[in-house]
Amino acid sequence: MPTTAAALGFFVLPDAARLAGPRLPGLLHQAAHRVWIPLVVLVGYSFGPIVWPPLFTAGLGWLTRIAIDRTFGHRPPSLRPASS
Repeated sequence: MPTTAAALGFFVLPDAARLAGPRLPGLLHQAAHRVWIPLVVLVGYSFGPIVWPPLFTAGLGWLTRIAIDRTFGHRPPSLRPASS
């Protein structure tokens, strides 16, 4: 159960970052859509001493969400091509 909850929770993390509040939603939203953060979690878990499956599935859920968003053309503003 904790593994499923972690995967689902981090699958919706990018949307939750957008609704976080008035402070830095743009910066937080962009950070939640970076591939490197969940990738570091997955590689660190694979080669590190931590043995806690919810952490790995959270990284998988987060990376899956980023992949789905990019597949359908939803990218953070910093990754969009410049229009002239």
